[in-house]
Amino acid sequence: MANTRFGDRVAFIMSVIAYAIILIAAIAATGARAQDMLSPEYTEFYGKAGGELNLFAEEPRFAGQSDHNLSAFIEPTFYAEWADGDISATFTPFARIDTGDSERTHFDIREAKLDFVADEWSVTVGLDTVFWGKTEAAHLVDIINQTDTLEDLDDEDNLGQPMIRVGRQFDFGTVQAFYLPYFRKRAFPGTGGRLRVGLPVEEGFERIDVKGGRFAPSFALRYDGVFGGADVGLSAFHGVSRDPGFEPLVQLNLVGPPQVIGLIPVYDRISQVGFDGQFTDDATLYKAEAIFRTGQTNLNGNERDYVAASGGIEHTLYSIFDNADLGLIAEYAWDSRGRDA
Repeated sequence: MANTRFGDRVAFIMSVIAYAIILIAAIAATGARAQDMLSPEYTEFYGKAGGELNLFAEEPRFAGQSDHNLSAFIEPTFYAEWADGDISATFTPFARIDTGDSERTHFDIREAKLDFVADEWSVTVGLDTVFWGKTEAAHLVDIINQTDTLEDLDDEDNLGQPMIRVGRQFDFGTVQAFYLPYFRKRAFPGTGGRLRVGLPVEEGFERIDVKGGRFAPSFALRYDGVFGGADVGLSAFHGVSRDPGFEPLVQLNLVGPPQVIGLIPVYDRISQVGFDGQFTDDATLYKAEAIFRTGQTNLNGNERDYVAASGGIEHTLYSIFDNADLGLIAEYAWDSRGRDA
């Protein structure tokens, strides 16, 4: 486990260094002088921080879990602009300390990027967080970033993803192409984590069944268009799946049958096409997402193509109790794999 974590850090640092070189080259390509880059035209510093206390009324189900845990996080952001906003830089680190689960104490760089804008073109180089999708029940099409499951179980938090993104604005919408040269594995709660599955996930035994491992590149395309009240997105992805499959970790005993003591994450090369759409009708939103994916390992350890979809309605009641809004959401999610998902 320790050697794997050390290797993860080395690989990630190497990736950041490589992107720093690319950033310097990109700055040079714009013709900006070094002293000009040290004196941005506009800067902004903001962020958020908070504490969290979890108390559980029921006794822990598994050994090593506690009745409560206390944690704190900080997520500052530094933003700067040059050339009337045509060049901008963003740096957003994130850190959390947790008393109940040592695995949840972690650090990440959510953003460390340069953005370039020229007429209809835009280029992003560095680490960034990209969200795709419309529905709340399941984020099916959202696939660029790895999910930060240490933060929460709702898939709303993502790890920063090294990338080069090139986009162009057309009359019919926006088209973006992504080159993702480094894969970030998913982290899971430890044995002390209260919100975990029964069998611990043994990250030290993980497998990436793709040539190149963490440095295997992934590619993606995205189209976004607005037609009246309809907001439509089409996407395609080919590369290392952000969703791992799992295999049992078996312990052989001198006496008695073999025993399953954990789960091994397995990452496959997949291809996915997706659709997401939203139609706005005053205070009511009609939402839908659907994907078709090939190459994914299911719960039984078998590779199986599948289709998944989610959709529903969101209605907002404005100005209730004078100064509050209330959102009402009803959605349905479906997966062709059924219980094997």
